[in-house]
Amino acid sequence: MAIVAAAVKIIDLRQNCKTICIPCHRHCDAFQILKEFGYTKGTDYIEVEQGFLDEKDRFYNRTEAALEARHCGQICEQVPELYSEDLW
Repeated sequence: MAIVAAAVKIIDLRQNCKTICIPCHRHCDAFQILKEFGYTKGTDYIEVEQGFLDEKDRFYNRTEAALEARHCGQICEQVPELYSEDLW
């Protein structure tokens, strides 16, 4: 499956510690979204992991995403971790 979005997993402390995934263009965008909604790291949310989503909304961590992007032909070189700059 092709990688289609960067994503950040958080534990939302405002929603009874619900784990949510925020899709975004670049990982820093997710943190800007949280800030715009008045979230403060450590008080309102805990960052769990940065990664990527595929076409079926499956979450991949950076290492898994690098393998998947290479497998799908989205990147040519073998990299240990994927960064949004590698794709777009």
